[in-house]
Amino acid sequence: MGLYFQGNSFDGKYKWKSRKRSFKTSHPGRLGEFNQGNILNSRTNCNSINNLNQGIHINNKIRHKINLKRSFKLNNEAFISIIIIVAVISSIFLVSYLLNNIALGKNNEQIIVLPYDRTFNPSVETALSTKEISNIYKSVGGEEANIIPVSYTNYKVQAGDNLWTISKKFEISVDSIYSANISSLKNPHMLSAGMILRIPSNIGIVVKVKNAEELKKTVDRYDVDELSLFIANQVANFDELAKKGEIFLPNVELPQTEKLKAYGIAFGYPARGYISSRMGYRKDPFTGQKRYHTGLDISNVIGTPIYAAYDGVVIFAGSNGGYGNCIIISHPLGYSTLYGHLSKILVKVGQRVSKGSKIGLMGSTGRSTGSHLHFEIRKFGKILNPLSYMVWK
Repeated sequence: MGLYFQGNSFDGKYKWKSRKRSFKTSHPGRLGEFNQGNILNSRTNCNSINNLNQGIHINNKIRHKINLKRSFKLNNEAFISIIIIVAVISSIFLVSYLLNNIALGKNNEQIIVLPYDRTFNPSVETALSTKEISNIYKSVGGEEANIIPVSYTNYKVQAGDNLWTISKKFEISVDSIYSANISSLKNPHMLSAGMILRIPSNIGIVVKVKNAEELKKTVDRYDVDELSLFIANQVANFDELAKKGEIFLPNVELPQTEKLKAYGIAFGYPARGYISSRMGYRKDPFTGQKRYHTGLDISNVIGTPIYAAYDGVVIFAGSNGGYGNCIIISHPLGYSTLYGHLSKILVKVGQRVSKGSKIGLMGSTGRSTGSHLHFEIRKFGKILNPLSYMVWK
């Protein structure tokens, strides 16, 4: 049977009720005290529980803050450690870079030393590898070197080409082209359209050597810098260079005597104007018949200056039949030049002239139909095509 208390005051008139019946207590005051104590105990217990919960909550907050501080401290320590590691690695790379630059001679002092013996002992090799040699394109002191590994381009000769026009097209020397094709050029002045020429990328000459001794003589003869020689030919030492057979000598040209023997004389244009008639068969302006024209006609107004095509000595100056007023100059290697139809002659026989010096004035004397210069080039008396030997400058 369940009991419950009914009442809300301490007047002693409290009732106990059951679900089946109700009855009055015989000690109303004592029951009130009992109930009042229970109520106070309940309140006290509730307050204790609340205080306990609050304490637990506060403790949890404190622990959370402590954990956050510890976590932040650990994160800071890890971040600082990472920064220190990065700084150490960067320092190592910086020191390595500086040492490498010094080793390659990029400081202000010359420290690259190639152990080359002028007595040329083939057993003496440089300490640099082929890769290192190919990477050294700067001279000491940081200035750019003008030497790079040589390469070759095949060029198909066009109609009207000669060594001089081709050299201007590729901005290299005639020596460079001629030396690279010496085996295929029987006559360097007679280039045929369609033939293939090997064109070096650098200014210099190509030479062939049979052995180390011949290489030594060639290097000494042209006084070529060893490092430049190695870079241009992409080798690390003289042993490798001697084995190539064909070597490129950078920034070298043929001696003057060899140039003359190799491809003769590069004649300059004797006058300004336009080409009115070339060498070869043509219709004669006087007879109308087909006749061989032995020179080059350059037309311009009367009085246009005429210049010596090359250095030489005047061997004729005067009137010469159909040539009219004429000058003939003798040049080295059996060459000679003729200047016809002049209005005025400005030189004398025996006079030495230099290339480009003024020797006369254009005219229309002799067998001529108008003001022009008739120009011829001969070698030992044999007529040559002037356009194959002339270079416009």
